[in-house]
Amino acid sequence: GLPSFIIYGVIGVLMAAIGVVLAEPFKKRFKKVDRYLPVILVVSAMPITTTYLMPKLDKMAFEAGFMKNIGEVPRQIDDITILQSVGVYDDAVNYNFQVTVDIEDKDAARAVILEEWGSMAECKQLTSLPRKYASKVIIRYETNLGEIIISLKPSDCR
Repeated sequence: GLPSFIIYGVIGVLMAAIGVVLAEPFKKRFKKVDRYLPVILVVSAMPITTTYLMPKLDKMAFEAGFMKNIGEVPRQIDDITILQSVGVYDDAVNYNFQVTVDIEDKDAARAVILEEWGSMAECKQLTSLPRKYASKVIIRYETNLGEIIISLKPSDCR
């Protein structure tokens, strides 16, 4: 991405331009409004950029990198599992799978799924994501008996 000083500079210039445009109708009525309003808006650009824009850009960069590591979806994971989608939303990394065979016991399937995820080498890495992006990992499996939802925690990893 762009260096942060360029982002701050662009926002500052945009705020100054907005100030000039907003001040134009009031120039005759209020003395020096065309000088003060752009300066006030430029000064306000720093906290606005720091508070609102930079965190959003930071999260977008995280999500883009995360999705690049995941690769193309949907894709076949094994003989019975298809990864349908992955996303970072609702304060969670969400994995959505579809099971292509009929299961007979939803609770047993949930236990097997949790055991599989807990024994993966990447489990600890997944559950220790930077908390400013997502505080949990949600795994959803769509089956013939309905949805199985697991909130993966560090204690689930071995």
